[in-house]
Parts: sequence; structure tokens; C-alpha cells
Amino acid sequence: MYMSEDTWQDDMYVIQARYPKIIFSNETAAFLLGSSEREPFEISVTLETSTGSLRLNKSGVKVYKIKKDLLEVGLIESLTPLGNKVRSYNQERTFCDFVRSRNTIEMQEVQTYIREYFRSKDMNISQLMRYAKLFSIEKIIRQYTEVFAVMIKTSTQLKVLVRNRSKKR
Repeated sequence: MYMSEDTWQDDMYVIQARYPKIIFSNETAAFLLGSSEREPFEISVTLETSTGSLRLNKSGVKVYKIKKDLLEVGLIESLTPLGNKVRSYNQERTFCDFVRSRNTIEMQEVQTYIREYFRSKDMNISQLMRYAKLFSIEKIIRQYTEVFAVMIKTSTQLKVLVRNRSKKR
């Protein structure tokens, strides 16, 4: 791939062009979805279990592996910050990936993503639960959804209470 010296290099696009089988996942997918507060320190991708990843690992890319039949679950096309199209995962798949990888990702990053997911108007709980079943994390996802449902309900009740008190004054 050739580029002019006066152009910005789109690292995600370059990696996608060099490794067309990769799918941007976890922190990188959250960033591409606009659900992360910051650009990830290292790019995260997912590959089929049988695919070699030594070169990607050596270049500083965090590689996750998954069975072939689950690789394309939630696959979408996203735009990089420089406007190039790359393959990544949707919100629900990213949620599942964060939960599945919660021991290898900063807990604050996991909590932030989950909180943003539940604030999103585009969340699809039925799709999330279908994916959770496919990845055998249904029980854990259900716990997260119950906790955040209570938090959202409590938050809404608090806002109503504050609004009503301010009207009385």
C-alpha cells in the first residue's frame, strides 16, 4: 500500500487491507461505534481460531480468537475516524465480547461500555440475549441487564423527584 508523505495514515484501514480476515473487536469496536471515551491504546481484532496471528501480535495488535461459526455473529461495516470502511462488530456483539474478555480488559472500560450501551437508543436487548446464548454467557449478561435496569429505573425516579421538588419551589 502506497501513500503520499503529506497524508495521515489510517492504521485501522491499513491493518484491514493487510489482513482482510480480521474483524475489529472489543475496545476498538467500541471506539468505532462511538461508545468509548478514548481511542484504544492497542488495536483489538478477532480472528478464526485456526488463523495464524504471530505477525499481528508482533505489530502490537491484541488478537482474540473464536470458532469459525461464531466469527461473523454481529459483523457490520464501520467507518474509521478518517472515513475508511472496515469490518467490526455491532453493539450487542461488542457487549458480549467485553463480558467474555472482562478479565483482560480494564474494568472501567467494561463498565463504561455497558453503561453507554444501556443509555443508547439503539440497544437491542433481544439480540443481545440471542448472542449471549450463542456465546454461553446468558446468565452473566442477564445479571448485567438486571443491575442496569435497576440503576436506570432509580436514575429516572431520582430525576422525576428532583424535577417535582424544583417545581414546588
